[in-house]
Amino acid sequence: MSDQSDQLKASEKALNLILADTSLHHFVFQPIVDLQHGVIAGYEALSRFEGFSSEALFKLAHAYKVDIQIELRILEKIFAVRDTLPKDTFLSVNIGPNAFLDKCTYTLLDKNDCSKLVFELTEHEPINDYVFLKSVVDVIRRNGGFFAIDDAGAGYASLRHILKLRPDFIKLDRGFLENDLNTELGRGVVRLLGELGDQVDAWIIAEGIEHLDQLDALVTLQVPLGQGYCLAHPTPTWVKLPEAIVEHLQERSRTRSIHDLIVRLIEQIPVLIETTEHSQVKNAFETDSDTLYVIAVDHRKCPRYIYRREDHDMDCHIPQPILTVTPTVPIAEALRLALRRPRQNRFDPIVCCRTSGPYVGMVYFERLIEHLISE
Repeated sequence: MSDQSDQLKASEKALNLILADTSLHHFVFQPIVDLQHGVIAGYEALSRFEGFSSEALFKLAHAYKVDIQIELRILEKIFAVRDTLPKDTFLSVNIGPNAFLDKCTYTLLDKNDCSKLVFELTEHEPINDYVFLKSVVDVIRRNGGFFAIDDAGAGYASLRHILKLRPDFIKLDRGFLENDLNTELGRGVVRLLGELGDQVDAWIIAEGIEHLDQLDALVTLQVPLGQGYCLAHPTPTWVKLPEAIVEHLQERSRTRSIHDLIVRLIEQIPVLIETTEHSQVKNAFETDSDTLYVIAVDHRKCPRYIYRREDHDMDCHIPQPILTVTPTVPIAEALRLALRRPRQNRFDPIVCCRTSGPYVGMVYFERLIEHLISE
């Protein structure tokens, strides 16, 4: 009994030390890779603690009810680390449900610039207050950040989280890679999650990629982002991808014929407006009688709505939702996504954007059909 009591006292002392001395915690960073182009898109910040594995530390912190305090300390440090990121990358960090639902987390996020940061909701426990959680997600986005669902498919309510919170990123549970990519059913599940991501406008990240055959399967399935030991190990610095991995991914990309990608069908709509005001939309159509569509974009040139001449001719300028894809999406896949839209928008153009969001051009629905008929 005495040994157990001594162990508990030692554990409590260690927790208090970690809370008091931030130098006992540090980050390592694992690259998140654009699998279609062989470049680093971002990094995940993974916590490491002196004298404890991360898993053991968080279990102990939860038992002593100081897990939220520790996660808040991690969040406080992540903003400074973000400022050292390599150009054109983002940084993701895990937050548990208890910390996400804590008012101190809301306050911390509300007073900080969240740009280039992705906050991942882990699925260790169920969510009981979606209303407050939605307010936390809203403040993240309002301050320029992004929201992710971690371990999708493994925890309590992945699909419910996705539908209620509409994340910017969905991270596939590593169990899909370990057990299911070799089966048609498993690959079908990955495709379905990809389709769900398309519906909520979220990027899919596959984590736990440990073998080259897993990587190749994910590239074939058009999964856009991935991370794992096969690509790069976590390190205390911003590591680059091994040249062999870059060459492998780029070679895989080259073997996909541009003939089958939507990039070859892209046309420019010259009329882009940074407003949804009725008078501005009307003026855009009246300036050029040949203009069939007008795209409303935000300040970063990321598309938000499309306006149609047929509506303009009836003096009805209603912003229509858009379907966005990247230029490397296969034509057949783009057509399949278009046909799944509501009837009133099914034949609208598809809008193409860069991976980072800005507008590239658009593809008329008729051109998709013409391409497939000519094959």
